[in-house]
Amino acid sequence: IDMEISVIIPHRNSTSTLSRLLDSIPYDDDVEVIVVDNSVIKVCRDDICSKRKYTLIYSDPNKGAGCARNVGLSIASGKWVFFADADDYFSAEAFLSFQKYYSSANEIVFFKSRGIYDDTGEPSQRSDHYNRLIDEFVEDDSKEINLRLLFSVPWAKLIKKDLIDRHNISFEEILASNDINFSVKTGYYAKKVARDNTVVYIVTTNRGSLTNRKDINTIRSRYSAYIRRNRFLKENGLGSMQQSVMYFIYIAFQSSPKHFLSFLAEAIRERQNIFIGYSKWLMSFISSRNKENTDKKYIVK
Repeated sequence: IDMEISVIIPHRNSTSTLSRLLDSIPYDDDVEVIVVDNSVIKVCRDDICSKRKYTLIYSDPNKGAGCARNVGLSIASGKWVFFADADDYFSAEAFLSFQKYYSSANEIVFFKSRGIYDDTGEPSQRSDHYNRLIDEFVEDDSKEINLRLLFSVPWAKLIKKDLIDRHNISFEEILASNDINFSVKTGYYAKKVARDNTVVYIVTTNRGSLTNRKDINTIRSRYSAYIRRNRFLKENGLGSMQQSVMYFIYIAFQSSPKHFLSFLAEAIRERQNIFIGYSKWLMSFISSRNKENTDKKYIVK
């Protein structure tokens, strides 16, 4: 049976928050929920305390969330897909807002989200950048390209499944930033996009989550993904939308001379202009340090 929307949820060792996410999805015959477990020790339905109907399947735990999302996509029957993370959840308004777009000609609809610290419920900055992209597009139509190419997370947006299938777009099966190139390619290829000011998604910050890990293997995975993103944009005539990789080189410099030289060599080999956006480096550095100080207890190095 074709559904209107498939919610795809990669899951790894977070059954308590997964139950919260599942319970935030209304009981609706048009909504398909697919949980893809990639835990080393597989979960079963008894581990998940939710009465909501969902499909539970499994993916290779060694291939991370990117593989889990791809496995979910391979069985999704919805006209639209929405990717949710197991430690986040939907707002009460979310699915009523989604319904307005089920029959639309859009191929991506970008929504607002709200960031919180999961243990305290206090606001976090996690969603600020993406909400700002929506606000800037509202004020200036020429900023649509920024929304398409800089909204680098898979959540807080409805994506037509046909768009993904037509261009054979998939998530990278890597340690971190598996979603960067998926997001830039769907944004690039979408014929028509829309934005909506409704907050549909609550994104949480948790201690030791992948987003906050600063070990060198995680940083290297992110770095290589950004280089591939820049290469894709350059090959498609959007070199001006490349992003600086200097942040990653700086982190490598802090780590060790060996890692610094390795990162620098990759940038040279890939013909990266490491001085892109140099005028904003100071502000970016200050912003990054402020965020790191705020998130300090959540970061695992």
